[in-house]
Amino acid sequence: MSEERPIFAVAGNPVLHSLSPVMFNNVFSSEGLDAVYVRILAKDAKEVAEIIRQIHIKGVNVTSPFKEEILKHIHIIHDEAKDIGAVNTLINTGNTLHGYNTDVYGIEGVFVRNSIDVFRKKAVIIGAGGAARAACFILKRKGADVTIINRTHKKAVDIAEDMGINAISLEDVNGCMLHADIIVQCLPRGINLIKPGFIKKGAFMLDANYSFDSPIVKGAQQKGYRACDGKDWLLYQAAASFKIFFGQLPPLHVMEKALMENTFDANKRRNISLVGFMGTGKSTIGKHLSELTGFELLDIDSEIEKRTHMSIREIFEKHHEGFFRNMEEEGIEEAVNLSKKIISCGGGAVISKKNRDALRKNSIVFWLWASPETVFKRIYNDKTRPLVSGIDNVKFLSKMIEERMFFYSDVADVVISTDYKDFAEIARMIYGEINKTIEG
Repeated sequence: MSEERPIFAVAGNPVLHSLSPVMFNNVFSSEGLDAVYVRILAKDAKEVAEIIRQIHIKGVNVTSPFKEEILKHIHIIHDEAKDIGAVNTLINTGNTLHGYNTDVYGIEGVFVRNSIDVFRKKAVIIGAGGAARAACFILKRKGADVTIINRTHKKAVDIAEDMGINAISLEDVNGCMLHADIIVQCLPRGINLIKPGFIKKGAFMLDANYSFDSPIVKGAQQKGYRACDGKDWLLYQAAASFKIFFGQLPPLHVMEKALMENTFDANKRRNISLVGFMGTGKSTIGKHLSELTGFELLDIDSEIEKRTHMSIREIFEKHHEGFFRNMEEEGIEEAVNLSKKIISCGGGAVISKKNRDALRKNSIVFWLWASPETVFKRIYNDKTRPLVSGIDNVKFLSKMIEERMFFYSDVADVVISTDYKDFAEIARMIYGEINKTIEG
């Protein structure tokens, strides 16, 4: 991948809800940076690290549930990340992964924006993941009396021992709230352990989640208490990550405007599109996904063959690639204007900006990735694929894939690896991701 066209990403599970691409891509556009930011959906942190190295992703923000697990796959851990025991920002330099933690700057920014003095205040952290670790670290460092609570008490005790803070059992959570000046909830979306009626008057409540209306924040605000969700946390940690990626702070107002104005375009809910190099499993995964969703599968290559009464190979031989690409654009334009379709695109469809714009606007786009070695095994001796006919080594295939990677990342909402996974499992991951993220 050319250094002039770097790819950045956020990695998590789930991850489609993440607003990081919105913030970063808007800054890239405003600053004239020829870069793109996408999401990585992975089953574990090891897979995240593999995708980063295979696609040559330059910088990554790590979200739940990988902030602690990713430590095992990082070569160099920097600054606060060592003491916190969690990483949320990675940079990739020559396949050497460096890990940082910018969550501390995110939380600190929330306190500054809301004029919260934490010194000698009683702070309660609920949760025991990477975000909770960062919250405990910064509050302790700034002189707060910190207590951590988690559903699995041992995890809370482990963090308390690491950081020299207090840990109490879940049964005491609401009683503890009566004395807390600062409450930071770092639990998965939709889980709430606090009753607003137990929150101390004058306390400040922060929910690390930002992707939905937090019941605990709503409850606190209805009582006239100070409370906010995680958008400011996201904003300030993203700005700190940008500085690690580029060596300078971004225009914060551009990031904030993108964050606050973002809404999920209803048009994108109409269809699901699958893009990726040949041999990544688009057609087969599309069939499984069609069964799960009830959406009709439209395989663009198959549709072209039906219309021309020729195979793709015959089209290339008789009319050459330009003729095929024109038909491909027409087919994609028609498909995206329909609804409830699984659109499986040919490997080279993303080269066309017209196709990328149409797919991005009218569908949720999943980039199916497979390593060149995996692709080579899957398509070797496949005579139906004219562009790779006669290819007998991985090196040439790698070059073709690399030339298209920026285009795939430019159109995709999410990238998911198809290496070492059953295609039915991948379809279930995509289906679950959509259901977890998009309601209605």
